[in-house]
Amino acid sequence: MNPAAGISLLLAAGCAASAAAPPPTSVRVGRMPLDLAIADLDHDGHLDLVTADGRGRQLSVRLWRRGSYRAARAVRVAMEPHIVVAADFDRDGRVDLAATGHDDPGVHVFFGDGSGRFRRASGAPFAAHAGTHAHNHGLVAGDLDGDGDIDLATCNQDLGSVSVLLGDGRGRVAHAAGSPLAVGRQPYPLAIADLDQSGSLDLVVPLVGGDAVAVFLNDGHARFRAAPGSPIATVARPYHVAIADLDGDRALDAVVSHDDTDVVTILRGDGRGRLRESSRLSAGQRPGGLVIADLDGDGDADVAAAAGDKILLLRGDGRGHLSAEPLFSAGESWRLAAADLDGDGRPEVAAPDAARDLVRLCRVCPATTTSRRSPCGCSR
Repeated sequence: MNPAAGISLLLAAGCAASAAAPPPTSVRVGRMPLDLAIADLDHDGHLDLVTADGRGRQLSVRLWRRGSYRAARAVRVAMEPHIVVAADFDRDGRVDLAATGHDDPGVHVFFGDGSGRFRRASGAPFAAHAGTHAHNHGLVAGDLDGDGDIDLATCNQDLGSVSVLLGDGRGRVAHAAGSPLAVGRQPYPLAIADLDQSGSLDLVVPLVGGDAVAVFLNDGHARFRAAPGSPIATVARPYHVAIADLDGDRALDAVVSHDDTDVVTILRGDGRGRLRESSRLSAGQRPGGLVIADLDGDGDADVAAAAGDKILLLRGDGRGHLSAEPLFSAGESWRLAAADLDGDGRPEVAAPDAARDLVRLCRVCPATTTSRRSPCGCSR
């Protein structure tokens, strides 16, 4: 799983009582939320929510307060935000935000003050590429050049490239050498992870126009080269990719959703940067965004998938195999993630519902729960 990307969450009432108050099953946000970031924005020890509200042209901020999420001042954005990530871009110990738009060339950065309020960074938005339109489908944050500062990368679908923007530790970014990096036809939401166990974050890029997933290995200084065997052909147009060790061999694997089929593909990693297809499964519905975590508490990595009007659970068996089942209904959700929102040590799933202006929240029942109407509160 991408450790530095923004997270979209779905969360419901718990299967069992915990010391912390359970989160609500939904949180109202702004108009047409498309993505969600989760972080402790006000240093109170509780995770808060930020949504990218496309139609509202803002980032909605919801702070955890005594058992519920309360609205804080929204962050106005000079475009329709499509993706949002949270990280400390200026190394002041406070969480900041970065957002991109679907058809906007800039990366918009906002500094947090530690109380849940944000201001635009000087010089922002920063140009991810030349021109005015590149059909952006990806934004991730992480230390790509090993200097301790948070960097960014975007996918530019129409240009067939990934822009690598290196942070200076003061909230400004500039293109790395060789950026934008040509990656192939129509890149979609990318992931960053250390596939070759070198200590540096590599790029994993679905290529919708190439029916393949491309891997670019990092030399530790944000200079990237194609991995052996890359790109890896896929059964259909890849939409989204999530990275984790699915089979316990300490090498990272990839789970890939596809744009025009309900098939989910598992690509097994060898720990040296190579991926190869190991299995496929039918999810029963075409999924989009994916997130990987131990959602049912059995010690094995599971996958949650946003599939429009449903959120799907793909349970892992610890040997690299997944089995699909519906988790709950939604209006329109295509991105999601997982985090421990109630402080009980187990992650929940959460996703923005663009059709109903909500963030939906759901805890996955333990693997031993077999009732179709489980006490978790997830709509089956």
